[in-house]
Amino acid sequence: LDLKPEESKSYEFGLDGEYGGFSGEIRYFRNDLKDMINTVEIGSDTLFQRMQGNRIDYSVAPWIRPVLQYMNIARALTKGFEISASIKLPRNLELSDDASLMATEDKSTGAKLLNIPEMLNNVKLEYNNLNRGLRANIRLTTVGKRKI
Repeated sequence: LDLKPEESKSYEFGLDGEYGGFSGEIRYFRNDLKDMINTVEIGSDTLFQRMQGNRIDYSVAPWIRPVLQYMNIARALTKGFEISASIKLPRNLELSDDASLMATEDKSTGAKLLNIPEMLNNVKLEYNNLNRGLRANIRLTTVGKRKI
């Protein structure tokens, strides 16, 4: 592939703070991109084909999937909010949540960008006891709607 390097102008504004065992942040971001490298649909394919004698019957395709290729997108936009919060709990535990809410656009076509979710959320419960050299966590990640 002959890809050009991406160029971007990025803007970010945010607030953060702490109070007792609670901390939080909120940020707004905007990225204006030139020659963004992303997947682009260049066709479609099927996972199933039925033979009709010695020919393939293309009328039956229970699952049609897009064929994707990395390409440069002339002008693109990503913008949204990132929100995070954490609270210290008893017994060396900490609960945190990080969420991103994002809108994307191919500025040439007005279409949403492929494979970039509108929402991404990570919840984490962490145990941290450095005196004993112990650290463990469990995470749950959810991904919102995205165009695939």
